[in-house]
Amino acid sequence: MTYTNYGDQALAPDVAFAADGKAAVVWTDTEGGAWTIKVANRAPGASIWSAPTTLSLPGNGIIEGSSEPKIRFDAQGNGIALWVHWSNGTAAVPAYNIIQSSSYTPGSGWSQPVDLSPKGVYRVSAYDLAVNAAGDMVVVWNLPDVTTNQISLQSIRKPAGSTAWSIPVTLTTDPSSLGGRDRKVVIDDAGRATVAWSSNFYGLYAVQSTATGDWGFPQLVSNDPYNNEPQLTTDKAGNVTLAWFWYADAYVNVGVKARMLAAGSSTWTTAVKLSSPLWYERGQFPKVAASPDGSRVVVMWDDAYDAYASIYNPAKGWGLGWSAPIKLAPVAAVQRFGYDTISVFAGSGGSAHAVWSAIAPNNIDTEILGVTLTP
Repeated sequence: MTYTNYGDQALAPDVAFAADGKAAVVWTDTEGGAWTIKVANRAPGASIWSAPTTLSLPGNGIIEGSSEPKIRFDAQGNGIALWVHWSNGTAAVPAYNIIQSSSYTPGSGWSQPVDLSPKGVYRVSAYDLAVNAAGDMVVVWNLPDVTTNQISLQSIRKPAGSTAWSIPVTLTTDPSSLGGRDRKVVIDDAGRATVAWSSNFYGLYAVQSTATGDWGFPQLVSNDPYNNEPQLTTDKAGNVTLAWFWYADAYVNVGVKARMLAAGSSTWTTAVKLSSPLWYERGQFPKVAASPDGSRVVVMWDDAYDAYASIYNPAKGWGLGWSAPIKLAPVAAVQRFGYDTISVFAGSGGSAHAVWSAIAPNNIDTEILGVTLTP
């Protein structure tokens, strides 16, 4: 079903599924020049989507508006949608960027928007959201300091069953770990949250909270000359896998690496390079997924010409458990290029699904391709 009119734009969609099969999609809608957040729902087993509902405050796309939505559900069907609400300011009100949210309750629908971050001279620039099965929610965002031009990371948390968010907590103040680029957050079923990010100096950092939300100290996970695009996943037990793109020089020491933080541990495993050592098959844009039962971890990436994956079998141990790179496109297929990793999903029992895009053989269209990876 198409929700937008010709000439209008529907930007940055995100989709989530509840445990009962309910689906919801959010997007930024620019219809009439007003940048608003809209949502459409689909009931379990239904083939028809609801009419769109506007979640955000009205905007005009010039002075203020909303963009960059994300949506998640817990196992009970409670949902949360977040977005950035921005204002270019007026004579009376300074410009600001804030995080706003709307909550979904089965039987009641979506709530009115509320502010999660404060207005003021600090302008939230980017964020991420994680929700576990119980309904614990964690949000992290970048917070630029207008006086020092440094960017720190802040986090807020809402425990399952609560309606109140915590006050923002700053995760790092060490100048070497500031930056918050490409920040990602996951939360396991016990309520332990893990955040990873790249610093201003391209170091890769991670920090984990307790089940009650107390944060530890950031750890330097990779000090390669350049680290970017960190991706996180966790299984139900709390084993966290981190994958990222790194390079020491443009053509030789470059690719995708991974480390794991086992549940209850404070020490990350040794980094493993997953992508090919050949410079023309260097990996980039990784995605990672863990089976809920912990039986498999899958990391997917592309090299702009092909899509690849490596599968981790915990039974073989960290050093030996990763498979050699698997080329996902059939060898006999017509050569495509312009590959772009989209996502990878892993189910209990070890099966996984990878999805990516590529330029079609006519060199004009873009195709969405996918493959199932069996244990």
